[in-house]
Amino acid sequence: MLDFLQEDLDSMKMELRMWKEEHEQNLIALHKEQSATESLLEPLRAQLDDLDQVVQNQLDANSALKASIARNDERIQRMLASVNHKS
Repeated sequence: MLDFLQEDLDSMKMELRMWKEEHEQNLIALHKEQSATESLLEPLRAQLDDLDQVVQNQLDANSALKASIARNDERIQRMLASVNHKS
């Protein structure tokens, strides 16, 4: 009976060692993939930052244009009011 227990224990130790080795191999593969993914993402992140800046610049330009249009509209309204008072 003890012989069977020892065999079972040896078998379980071997299986545990196998799972630990597989775990280590998977961790190494995971780190390699993470590194490769980061390397691929780096230029895309830089491009995204550039595009974000382009979008922000365009939004700023749109806001400035809207403000200019509002000022010009106000000036036109004053001119029209002035012409109407003279008539």
